[in-house]
Amino acid sequence: MEIRPLEFSIVIVASDCNPTILNPDFLARQGIVPDDWGWRVSRPAITTPPFAIVSYDSGVSVSVEPNKFQVVDRLTDSTPYASRIPKVARRYIEVLPHVRYTAVGHNFKGFAEGTDDKAFLKQRFVKSGIWDSNEHPLEGISLKFAYPLHGGRLNLSLDSAIVEDRSGDE
Repeated sequence: MEIRPLEFSIVIVASDCNPTILNPDFLARQGIVPDDWGWRVSRPAITTPPFAIVSYDSGVSVSVEPNKFQVVDRLTDSTPYASRIPKVARRYIEVLPHVRYTAVGHNFKGFAEGTDDKAFLKQRFVKSGIWDSNEHPLEGISLKFAYPLHGGRLNLSLDSAIVEDRSGDE
């Protein structure tokens, strides 16, 4: 079963982030998103005191809330290994070293094609019992596994879903 990537994100938890400074000019002038990357803003930026976001035609978006900074790559043209978002996150922190950064998370979303994902998850992970009977059939399954890692934690979630084709090809 091949897992295909959909999205890669880096979330940095911090105290006292300032969403009002986030805009395309700030990101370009500070070298966080250099002009030579050729990214163009794909929709008007939103900049308010509680939340700000800048989205690019590359599939990357940068958002800031008072307690976190996040960079998301929707992987339209790359894989997590080729993504530039680690450079964006690193440069943002270099530009704003006075913010009290407390944690970082790397998140991946992907999918594996299947004909009956609910049946697969049920057969693989759920023991038969009264919780899944003709009278009370199990309609959905969502699993979350948490593993300790040195200095962190790995959370793995499995859900059934329908993924839309974003390629534009019908």
